[in-house]
Amino acid sequence: MEITKPVSGSTLRGQIEVFEWDLDELPVSSTIVYVGSSPGGSQYSATSVGADSTTSVDNLPTDGSEVYVRVWYRFNNAWSSIDSTFTAASATNTPAIVSPEAGSVLDGETQEFTWDPKGLPIENSWIYAGTTTGGSELSATLTGTTTTVSVGGFPTDSSEIQTRLYFKTAGSWYFTDQTFEAAVPAPPPSPVVPVPSKDQLVRELQGLVGTTVDGDVGPKTKAAFNKNWLGRTASFDPSFAARFKNDEKLVSWVQRRLNTRSNLGLTIDGDYGPATEAAVVSQLGKGGVVASESYQLLLNAN
Repeated sequence: MEITKPVSGSTLRGQIEVFEWDLDELPVSSTIVYVGSSPGGSQYSATSVGADSTTSVDNLPTDGSEVYVRVWYRFNNAWSSIDSTFTAASATNTPAIVSPEAGSVLDGETQEFTWDPKGLPIENSWIYAGTTTGGSELSATLTGTTTTVSVGGFPTDSSEIQTRLYFKTAGSWYFTDQTFEAAVPAPPPSPVVPVPSKDQLVRELQGLVGTTVDGDVGPKTKAAFNKNWLGRTASFDPSFAARFKNDEKLVSWVQRRLNTRSNLGLTIDGDYGPATEAAVVSQLGKGGVVASESYQLLLNAN
């Protein structure tokens, strides 16, 4: 009389295992199966199976520890038992998903999973994905004997994803649970800012300096540029200081164009302060003091 499946001393294949035993065809009246972490213990299961010779046990450890199985059977009003010892499944001997790595972030709404059968002859398999342990709220994908499969239906909200790999070997089903993280929500697309043409920029600037808006940088427009040039008295010829006009809209336009042209990161606040003045002096024309030349540098569309 002995436990015939799995073979005594072998390694279990997961959290669930089917045990079978042979009692030499004794007409037993009752059978109880203990499964525990110590000889004769029932820490994992204590199941009455009547006169049957097989039972399925779940909640087994997967840490490579010793698992003790005792089959009690009643014959001729007396109890007897048979014992076997097994090794619990572990990460080194249990089929499991190997890509992506457990605990990692999924790619997005669809993910390709690859699992390793650890050398076992696989008869069938499924991959469940859900929000609860063993759940299939998101997907239940039949993988058969294929070890790579694409699974869809995942959220992209950084939530926890539970997977369960069911696999069938030697006529029995087993499973391995693993946890992943849903993909991070994709950022909203950056707004597409149209690139203005030089004609548009000229017309904008002509409107700001109060000259004819015609897109032509002729003598009148150049004169308006000079008349409206930005600056501080200390930075320019005093005889022209009275002409300089620090109009807020005009300053903002210059700040925006400096940022576009040289990626300076100026604050667009319409204030011709030290940072804007330094940018004008360093970036535009002859130290930034030639109005018409400096403005025309800003009229390039990029």
